[in-house]
Amino acid sequence: MTARFLLPWLWLISATSQAQTTIQVDVQLVQIGFSVRDAEGSIRAGLGADDFEVFEDGKRQKVARFGAAESLPLRLGVLTDLSGSQHAFVKAHRADVKVFLDTVLGPADQVFLVGFGNRLRLLAEYSDQSESLIHYLKLGLKNVYFPVVGPDVRRRGGTAFFDAIYHSIRQKFVAEAGRRALVVMSDGSDNSSGYTLLDAIEAGQEQDVRIFSLWYSKPGEEGTPIRDQYGRRVMDRLAGGTGGERFEASHGVLGEQFRRIAEDLRSSYELGYYSSNARSPGVFHSVEIRPKQVGLQVRAKPGYYSR
Repeated sequence: MTARFLLPWLWLISATSQAQTTIQVDVQLVQIGFSVRDAEGSIRAGLGADDFEVFEDGKRQKVARFGAAESLPLRLGVLTDLSGSQHAFVKAHRADVKVFLDTVLGPADQVFLVGFGNRLRLLAEYSDQSESLIHYLKLGLKNVYFPVVGPDVRRRGGTAFFDAIYHSIRQKFVAEAGRRALVVMSDGSDNSSGYTLLDAIEAGQEQDVRIFSLWYSKPGEEGTPIRDQYGRRVMDRLAGGTGGERFEASHGVLGEQFRRIAEDLRSSYELGYYSSNARSPGVFHSVEIRPKQVGLQVRAKPGYYSR
């Protein structure tokens, strides 16, 4: 009887000790994915740890880990706006998703799909089958039932854009290894989220998920210029805050833009360091990766919030 009850108790102590050790390491280690282009805008591959310096809050840090990410699989999410403001772009979204998958998806890569309006729906789980993903996107456009992403919140119409990004990152990337990115198709408008733009950016920074925003808007409508200005700023901040890029998407199929995204993801680098700065929960720490060679430009998230 004694041994029967003692063993689970010992196991619990061991598991708790291991969990505490793991959390301590995760808090200290800062990992950043980034890409490098030259002055002409071409991807620069073949660089090593000695080609860069990394600074946190202006203080130089010692690089602990470095590697090219070209051998790592992609873990991607495609978020498509199904709200009323995007009805004019339904066919464009579907066509662009297909081109994106055909351009980017490799044998070891996986993509999931989320459709959002006032509710967030998981249209397709991680898959490497582009035709299957497009099939589920078509069903999503027909209001077929799909599982909810995040909590099942009842919203009164509108667009929960920031919630879609926040919950997709928290739910779909936490347990995934490899290079991570979201491709978001929208006009950047939000009027029913519980989370904010900063919450969405912080989630991307924490999980090292780069956001590539594709901005769709129909010019010439009453009130459009103001909405467009706001939407562009939102999409710019999402991309800039996570090391991604924002593209205009209202003028035809995005073959060249998708080629650029594929280049960025497949030719990226991974850098890690143990921060020497004091840690306080909720404090933003700026990070700058400086190439030693003149003329090179780094695209990476600008920093992270400590936990």
